[in-house]
Amino acid sequence: MGDQIVSLLCYMNGDMVEGASGISYTKPPIRHLRSKIGLGYDELVRYICNSLQIDNDLQRLNMTYRYPAYIGSGSANYVPLPIDDESSLKDVWDFLSQLPPPHCMEIYIALVPRQRYNSSNCNVVLHSGAGPSTQPVYEHNHCASPLTAANPEMDEDPRSCDDMNTSEDDDYCGSDGDTSEDSSEDDTDDEGDDGHHVDDGMIRYALNRVIADDGSLSCPPILNEVGNDDFFDEEAVGIDGAPVGVGEFVVPSAVFMELSSEAMQPLNENAMIPSRSLWNEASEFEKGMQFMCKVDIQHAVKMYSIKGHRRFVVTHSTPNVWIVRCKKYLDGCTWRLRCSRRKSHGMFEISTYAGPHTCIYAKLSKDHAHLDSTVICREVENVARRDPSTSVPVLHQIIKDKFSYDVHYKKVWLGKKKVIAKVFGDWEESYKMLPRWMTALQESNPGTRVEWRHGEPNANNEVVFKWVFWAFAPSIAGFRHCRPMIQIDGTFLYGKYKQKLLIATVVDSNSHVFPLAFAIVDEESRDSWGWFMACLRHHVVDRDGVCVISIDTQVYCWQ
Repeated sequence: MGDQIVSLLCYMNGDMVEGASGISYTKPPIRHLRSKIGLGYDELVRYICNSLQIDNDLQRLNMTYRYPAYIGSGSANYVPLPIDDESSLKDVWDFLSQLPPPHCMEIYIALVPRQRYNSSNCNVVLHSGAGPSTQPVYEHNHCASPLTAANPEMDEDPRSCDDMNTSEDDDYCGSDGDTSEDSSEDDTDDEGDDGHHVDDGMIRYALNRVIADDGSLSCPPILNEVGNDDFFDEEAVGIDGAPVGVGEFVVPSAVFMELSSEAMQPLNENAMIPSRSLWNEASEFEKGMQFMCKVDIQHAVKMYSIKGHRRFVVTHSTPNVWIVRCKKYLDGCTWRLRCSRRKSHGMFEISTYAGPHTCIYAKLSKDHAHLDSTVICREVENVARRDPSTSVPVLHQIIKDKFSYDVHYKKVWLGKKKVIAKVFGDWEESYKMLPRWMTALQESNPGTRVEWRHGEPNANNEVVFKWVFWAFAPSIAGFRHCRPMIQIDGTFLYGKYKQKLLIATVVDSNSHVFPLAFAIVDEESRDSWGWFMACLRHHVVDRDGVCVISIDTQVYCWQ
């Protein structure tokens, strides 16, 4: 199951609506991604967030799968299936793995902002009136502050302000850089006026406040990101913009007090660089970069070499390990890359990288060895998908304009061939599309009849296609108004298909040919024709006395 690829159609910024066939989305898909069946929930979320440039720390993904619930007639009714954990995602993978490829997974994505703690939900009131107690009284909104009253014995507490980065506190309260000397002078005046001591460590630790000259406590405004004074809670502000009540103030949340001193230190530049960043064509590789599969890392290295006009050779390649080095390794260039599949997340990760290149190519060729048909397939896929009839010379010019290489005509021809096979399927894999095509046919044309005949399962326990019969609903309904004479014939399929197409037609009242039923069989034989006639009799012919004329002028009559 892990080797199968699924196409992810991501829908966003719309609404789910209920229709005749179940749920659908009001907006087209914003991105088409490719993933492996069996990917974990966290890995899938990370992959979607990275591809759609969503900050998962600020927004949470609510994913809903458009699940096709097949009903008795063969049509599907789409129902919403939430994907919110490993179990629900595994159910989707199990369902998709039982269907014939290509697999498609439609996901409706809703972004939900993550809740963040608001420090205004917890207020503390310090009574500065006469009395020996400095115990703060808490006003609870949604939480209770764990702070306790400070005393002279708490000056050596490891959580005191002396052990914390005071510059961080100044930034939080919006102070203008008050020094510790100014605070100590104010504390002395406060002790003389009120007759009791308010500990400086407690004030700076719990409140980070400044004390006015008259001994009263005042709180400077908390600045927001743009530095204005509009950050106060309206319920705690008086008419003049000052906090209501003498000695009432808002303190930081307990979350700020529980941070360690190491966490309060400013982040350096290296700490802000993600260890597992995403690669783009303009950047260097680095250890820890992750890719969904081996094909992706191979394509990335090829693009890197083409852009840099370098070449590499593969020194080791297995399904789970890929090692390459510079072609001029013996001339002194130490460029080398090793990646392998990690069991923890199932993706390919760069474990060793020595770069960039130190070699120099004195002369550039018109073609590049790594600009092969596989790379060309990816580059021209969108063009060929929109217009499959795009000629090879047009695609050749597109490659030449982008890479400045005049590649061989055959490479472009093979690249287009791979695009057609990828988009529409090749000659053999296109048979796997028949079940989905027939299901869509029955869903869009209610009353259409389809009947299958399969061969024995192969060594991989896969069902082998043998015959299929179908008759459109309008043809079935129109047969009763046609002449009771059916003509049957068979013909070869076009292209590399080796099967035969059986056809049944009638003549309407205007003497025009009216198509009735069709079947695809491996060959024209007594068994295949007998099965086709039995299906025609069962699903289409609703009366006796119908004449059947074959290509060899034999005439039969259904009694």
